Amino acid sequence: MKPKPASSAEPREERSSLDVVSLYRVHARRVAAWAALLGGPNVDPADVVQEVFLIVHRRLESYRRDAAITSWLYGITTNVVRNRRRSAKLRRWFGQPVDEMADQLPAAGPTPIEVLERRRMSAMVYRVLDRMHEKYRAPLMLFEIQGLSGEEIAQLLGLKLPLVWVRLKRAREQFRALLAEEET
Repeated sequence: MKPKPASSAEPREERSSLDVVSLYRVHARRVAAWAALLGGPNVDPADVVQEVFLIVHRRLESYRRDAAITSWLYGITTNVVRNRRRSAKLRRWFGQPVDEMADQLPAAGPTPIEVLERRRMSAMVYRVLDRMHEKYRAPLMLFEIQGLSGEEIAQLLGLKLPLVWVRLKRAREQFRALLAEEET
């Protein structure tokens, strides 16, 4: 009888001898790659590898030999990275001075600068709209600002629907040109 070949995912010597040193030699690079992928730039893969193999050392006796060793290692790596990311997040949150934490909290409403900027932009938009020809201005405002459909605009202005779309296209072109002038 021929001996059964080892699975392609795991080297033959790994199945026969499960000690931490041989597991480290065979899988350390793979665990480091997983750690880098799962943790991103804020996680040090070398530290994760060290922690993973400390856990492997403690739990090697409880490893079920019917499961692939790579699956077991991946699960441990995932948990270690998740815990490191969670603790880093908590350190960033609780380790900062109160002023810095307050800066990261969302504001209850727009800031005074945002309010001022919105007013300035609104005034500029209406200056541009005031300079537009009325036959283009009305469909543009009804469509873009009021949110009416093309059919509703056609009915309101007494136009055929294709003419509404033509005027909207020309209105957008005119608006862009006038806005560019306004911004210079």
